[in-house]
Amino acid sequence: MSFIDDYRKILKRKIKEYHWNDIQTEIESFFAKIQSVTIPDSAKFCLKKFTLSQKEILDKFYLDEKKIKDIIYIDRIYTMLDYIKEINFCFPNNWNTLKYRHHEHGYKLKTLIEAIEDGVEEVIQFKTDKFDLLVDKQEEFHSPEIFIDLSFSEFGLSYYESYARLINGIAFHPDFYMILPNLLRALFENLLQDIFSQSLDNSDADLYYSSRSKKAYDFSRLISLLELLKDDEFGPYISGKITIDTIKELENIRKIGNYSIHDIVDKITPEWANNFKKRIKITLEPLLISYNNLKGKIPSIDPKRKFKLKEELGLIPKKKKKNSTKEVLNSNSLQSQFFKDLFNQFEEAEKPKNDNNFKDNSNYRYLNYKVKSVDKKRYLDTNEIKHLIIQASEELKRYLVENDVLSFNEATDLISGYYLRIPYSNIKIEQGKISVHRSLRDIVKDPLSLDETIQYFLKQLENLISKT
Repeated sequence: MSFIDDYRKILKRKIKEYHWNDIQTEIESFFAKIQSVTIPDSAKFCLKKFTLSQKEILDKFYLDEKKIKDIIYIDRIYTMLDYIKEINFCFPNNWNTLKYRHHEHGYKLKTLIEAIEDGVEEVIQFKTDKFDLLVDKQEEFHSPEIFIDLSFSEFGLSYYESYARLINGIAFHPDFYMILPNLLRALFENLLQDIFSQSLDNSDADLYYSSRSKKAYDFSRLISLLELLKDDEFGPYISGKITIDTIKELENIRKIGNYSIHDIVDKITPEWANNFKKRIKITLEPLLISYNNLKGKIPSIDPKRKFKLKEELGLIPKKKKKNSTKEVLNSNSLQSQFFKDLFNQFEEAEKPKNDNNFKDNSNYRYLNYKVKSVDKKRYLDTNEIKHLIIQASEELKRYLVENDVLSFNEATDLISGYYLRIPYSNIKIEQGKISVHRSLRDIVKDPLSLDETIQYFLKQLENLISKT
């Protein structure tokens, strides 16, 4: 089997086949209907920056009708999906083309994009020019030396043979050995997911899987869970196979798998696979044996023990000792300073003309803003602002949970990761746009200013904390 066929199998497992099927359905339905669309006047300005031609869209993302059906090009397809999503959101809310409801499909695409984002980032990071060339040529190769000499099929994990063949094919290959760290990380991360899904009761799946984001927790948290379970719940079945050295080696694999391209070029040499081969086997073999021994063995975990596990994993905040009033005030001051420093980077920007997204209406008034870098030497791009808002939203959750304003679950339900808003507030800070509800017109007066709006937002936050 070719290198590329094995890589396709791994991608389908990473992206999830049902997501891949939904992606194909969305692409087909969009291209089938868009050529028949009637464009309303309200959408014409928004659509100026897009093309609706199938060929032009495919050309724009270096795709064709064959490549959009090939998961090996998921990084390009991902970017195209975001483009199609934005086209759909240009149309009025209830607009449909031959029963194709544009906003409904826009939200479907948004959900899909979020679901596959992690897998796509890995592809983007490690798909170098040479790797693209390999994809185009569909090159096959075999290495005379084997990196992994274990049989996954013997442990009931035959679908991992694709990983093994792919790793063995590239580990000692002069052109492709540099992607070995990422493939090893993917191998061990998926193996831990399988150990937990096959050993733990379904009622305990929330220890390793987030139902909210519909994916397993990150590799670091999976390693922590294994460390917490290895001597207790798993202990009677694995006879000490998983040791603290196993955990340390998994942590090392995680760190190496997170190397930047610069680190890889600098640290991963042609000899690296030889030096690492034995350590990988010593780590992999006990995990495979443990997988086999643990299948279907662990009953539902006691609620008190499970609560403690969730605390240790950071899934729920640890119960805090009662702090002195001075400590609480200091904590509030530090957290509040984060938001003050953040908003100090904001500058008011002119609203785009003829953009309905910024047109004041009977319910909302809008502001546009830009963000300077911390060193004030440049302005952040849209992607950097997006991640800044996500970070601030997470900080807001932590702030409100740690100050006992909300429980962890309440904060997760009430605070979005994609915009910044205090629960039930009438001010919403999105990427490049701030919405202020008309009910605040006597407090945040016209003409609307960024400074006054931000000051009121901070005052709301401080008032919320002071009431606890």
